[in-house]
Amino acid sequence: MMTKSIKAPWDLIVQDYHAGMNQHALAAKYNITQGTISYQLRKRTIVRPPKYAGPYSKIGDKLDHTFICSEYKKGKTAIQISRDLGVNRGVIDTLLKKYNLERHLCLTETIDNEYIISMYLSGVSIKKLAKEFNVSPTPIKEILIKHSVDIKPPTCYKKYKCNKNAFDNLTPESEYWLGMMATDGCVYYTKYGKARISLQLQARDKHHIEKFNQFLESDYPLYRTSKITDGVLFYYWRICIADDELAYSLSKYNIVPQKTHVLNISDVRLLNSKHFWRGVLDGDGCIQPRGVYKIMCSSKIFVEQFQSFVNKYGSLPTLRTDIKENRTYWSISGSSQKMLIDMYSYKGPAILDRKYDTVKNLIEEKTGKNETTTRI
Repeated sequence: MMTKSIKAPWDLIVQDYHAGMNQHALAAKYNITQGTISYQLRKRTIVRPPKYAGPYSKIGDKLDHTFICSEYKKGKTAIQISRDLGVNRGVIDTLLKKYNLERHLCLTETIDNEYIISMYLSGVSIKKLAKEFNVSPTPIKEILIKHSVDIKPPTCYKKYKCNKNAFDNLTPESEYWLGMMATDGCVYYTKYGKARISLQLQARDKHHIEKFNQFLESDYPLYRTSKITDGVLFYYWRICIADDELAYSLSKYNIVPQKTHVLNISDVRLLNSKHFWRGVLDGDGCIQPRGVYKIMCSSKIFVEQFQSFVNKYGSLPTLRTDIKENRTYWSISGSSQKMLIDMYSYKGPAILDRKYDTVKNLIEEKTGKNETTTRI
């Protein structure tokens, strides 16, 4: 908790302020918000010291310009000198300009051009190369342009990585996660036109989000979020992936932004896939012992597609319309032990563990043995 301004040692704060400490440093030192310090200084009619107060209040007068100029002539950059003296680079640039020192224009000649080009083509960014040579990005960029190397846009250097082709080929695992994305997933675009793919589940299903991350071969972090519903606080785990190509792959299966009310799967392979519908049940479905199931969705077409799939198992589900919070939902419920056993007998990781535990007894009754030891 921040210290109240009335208890702050304002005599010491004013003294430090006149000595050259800025408001940001004062806020960190005395554990007070910067806004409080600014307000109290104005209230006390404290005159703000000039920029670079203290020993550097007048650029060039307090700094040893002879030393700076000599260091610069020896080959040091303005960045190196500013770090050595602990001042802003702008102070050094202004001083060099004041004494008419020619800027280092030969940096591109002293740097190993072949090394720069090879490292850049291997995937190292201009910013990282500039940091390695302790120069600004400009000379690095000049080298690349001089040797006709195509400059990559900044978006090419991503902090996190994932498999962009995860949904290109339909496999039991990819079909399952398409079902999860169709229900609990979200695709949207930022105001800059960049695609985002997110999946959010209850806090108890954090391990399932980690499975999704592993499927995408991703190193994106997970985030914990919260939401208050009917006065009760709920926690969730969420992953958000920035990748335009992955969003394009999802769009091929009609998993697009604002899909809630218009979700319609057109790919026949998914409509007939038990793995896809298992992902749907794990996402927006409910399973009870003895083979009872239910899903609820805002898209009538999507619910009817699930109904057609269930009918293949001889089940005759009930289709209803529910109104919740002034929104219309379509729900379908029924009972089919045969369907659930077929769906949840899958041995791979693409399955929600807690819903598998609900169907586990039915599977054991059918097989006559404990299946928990054979699941991956």
